[in-house]
This record gives sequence, structure tokens and C-alpha cells, in this order.
Amino acid sequence: MATARAGRQRGSSVAWAAAALIAALAGCSGGEGERRFRYAEAVEIPVAVTERDALAEAVAGFAQRNGLAFHDTSPRAQRLSNGHRTLALLVQRPLTNGRLWDEVEIAADGNAPALATFAEPLDQGVAADAARGRAELVAELRRRWPETRDIPLLPGGGVPRQADLVRTGEGLRIARAAAGRYRLPPDSPLLAR
Repeated sequence: MATARAGRQRGSSVAWAAAALIAALAGCSGGEGERRFRYAEAVEIPVAVTERDALAEAVAGFAQRNGLAFHDTSPRAQRLSNGHRTLALLVQRPLTNGRLWDEVEIAADGNAPALATFAEPLDQGVAADAARGRAELVAELRRRWPETRDIPLLPGGGVPRQADLVRTGEGLRIARAAAGRYRLPPDSPLLAR
């Protein structure tokens, strides 16, 4: 009898957990009025492979000064990608509930420039600190690597593929040939002229 009751309780717990997961996934659908993942900013850093340690040191110093967690997972990323991913840095910020949030990711494939992405916080309790930190880190990156360029963010808060970006007199823009991939109108200011 006790075994049957435990099995029903376990089954109802599993059913409840499954229902909660489905509800959470439905909440990520991006419908009107719902919050979902967005980037606040993205930059391309033209850092040579020989300077990647200096980039990691700069980001680690920024994290330490601001009480954030820094992780250099480059060796693991290299192993998992068969050497394709050559740089993987992560900065995490504590949220108001104490959990760590992946705020900044910096990655590079092969000898390509590094891509730094800054997630927009869903926890408004850390929004001001995140904005100040983002401005501080981007300014530091620009001082060290003056050719650091802003990457245009898509209307939904996404980041275009680096292969779809072209350099223009106005900075990085999305190649016109890639406009359909991002559902951009022909007159979008995100497109190269």
C-alpha cells in the first residue's frame, strides 16, 4: 500500500514537473508582452591569436574589480569543437536572488576576430550595474583594441552571424544579400549601403 502511494506521489510529481516545464517553455515563445532573451550590445574585437591571453587578462581584471565571476573555458571549447573554437570567456553577475547569470560571453573561431556579446538582464535589480559594467568593459576594450566595432543588433535583440557582416564607412553592417535571412526590409539601417 505504501509503495503504491509513493509511486502515485512520484508520478504526480513527475507530471507536475512536466507541466511546469511545458509552461516555462511556452513562456519563452516571445509572444506579445512576454520577456525573452535579448542582447543589449555586441562588439567585434580584432584581437590577434597572440593577444588572446591579454584579452583574457583584461576581462578577468574587469570581473575582479566588479565582483563578478570570470571563467576561461577556451581549452574545453577547443576540445569540444575539434580546435574550431579558439576562445571562450564568460563573465557572470550575481542576480538579486544570488544565482549567477551569464552576462558577457567572448568567443572566437580560428583566427577570426573575437565576438563579445552582452545579455540584456531580465532581473531589473541588476540592470543599472550591468549597463555601467558593459560601458566600462567596452571602453576598456576600445582603448586596448581601437578597431573594436559595434555589431548591429537585430530588431528582436539577436546578433547576426559574423559571416553576414561587412565593414562600411559607418561601421559593421549586415550584407544586403543576407537581408532575407533576418527578415529585414530593403531600407533597414542595419544593412550595408
